[in-house]
Amino acid sequence: MSEEKTCPRCGETKPIEEFAINNTTPKKIYRKRHCKICYQKLWEERKLIRQSAPPPPEDSICQCCGKEKKLKLDHITDTLIFRGWICNECNIGIGLLGDRLEGLQLAMNYLNKVNYES
Repeated sequence: MSEEKTCPRCGETKPIEEFAINNTTPKKIYRKRHCKICYQKLWEERKLIRQSAPPPPEDSICQCCGKEKKLKLDHITDTLIFRGWICNECNIGIGLLGDRLEGLQLAMNYLNKVNYES
């Protein structure tokens, strides 16, 4: 029986060979998160977003944290609508909080409760 993996985008469980090898990990062989078909669709969608987005600001100031850093295009995952130019750290943080205001509010509530009680 061959190894299988579930694509988070299409939800299908497919043979591991349907997931491209991630070349950014030289010591071990890891597979990309999305199946080859969904990965290609993601790149096509990102290309469309980039074509319609304004160019990144020349000063390289993150529109989220205000720090001068290398910027990434930020978009709403579900609708592919451009949001702005933010740094990688802010992009990852927003994504890990669910890419929604509700996730950020839960994190803010937690910090307000535990960080300032001491």
